[in-house]
Amino acid sequence: MLIVQVPRQFTIYKSTDLTSQIIGQNGYPIDQEMTFDFANLSWIDGGGLTVLENALSWLRVNNVKTWFNNHSRRSSSAICYLDDCGFFRNHTGEPIRSSAKCRGTTLACRKIEHTDCHQWLDYTFLPWISGSTGIQQGAFASLRTCISEVFNNTLDHSNFESGFVHVQFYPNRNEIRVTLSDFGRGIPNSIRERYGQLDDAEAILRATEEGVSAKSTPRNQGIGLSYLMSCIGRTKMSVAIISYAGRLTCFPTGNNLFTRHKSYLDSYYPGTLIEFSIDVRNFIGDEIAEEEEYSW
Repeated sequence: MLIVQVPRQFTIYKSTDLTSQIIGQNGYPIDQEMTFDFANLSWIDGGGLTVLENALSWLRVNNVKTWFNNHSRRSSSAICYLDDCGFFRNHTGEPIRSSAKCRGTTLACRKIEHTDCHQWLDYTFLPWISGSTGIQQGAFASLRTCISEVFNNTLDHSNFESGFVHVQFYPNRNEIRVTLSDFGRGIPNSIRERYGQLDDAEAILRATEEGVSAKSTPRNQGIGLSYLMSCIGRTKMSVAIISYAGRLTCFPTGNNLFTRHKSYLDSYYPGTLIEFSIDVRNFIGDEIAEEEEYSW
């Protein structure tokens, strides 16, 4: 029985702290029975939850039996957050607290089939983000396209027809984060097949360049991550991309420009993990951008 320690501060930047415990260098589960120990967990955000859900799903697809331990600490804000997101209800059949319910600031992590992606975007995501920010739905057209294309890409590069998505609004920071993930073959492998031998971080960086695409199926529009990059400078949102041992963080710098910074992970994250961060105070929606573009 393998004991898996859930990271103390669990965000997307701690993703490999979890995956390195469960996945061997051969890409297979380290053991066929694992207990996830929540004793050290003191903070988890939507990104960490997405990684956790994705990891558990991947293990079960690979016929690994999983259990939880030290997860009934009702005084823990991290446990309460997971409980309110429906995590324990989904995995154990019942919540930790009878009062657990999804918060108005959360679109709880869920697995979305490819066929349901557009319906979720139009009838769940857009109304929710508009209601949370007070910004009209039309202002998020580019963000919708980004998420749709990322979702298509992650699914095209995966062996599964579904991926996980979580959305969280942090009112104190006026920030919204959208996290998507899968445990597929990853961006680096897809890019190397078309553009030669690059290390993982270089491959992710190449994937964001204009004209570069790993289009592989009809449903993938081939827009590539370069469209996402153009939205960063225009809408003032930030993006983090993690795949295998590579990480790329992208930030707006003003005047529709952005900067990219590549780095390397100590371990690796099988598949693709992408998180959008939107500062509501500085976000420039599509309608606003169009007005500015055509005003003189």
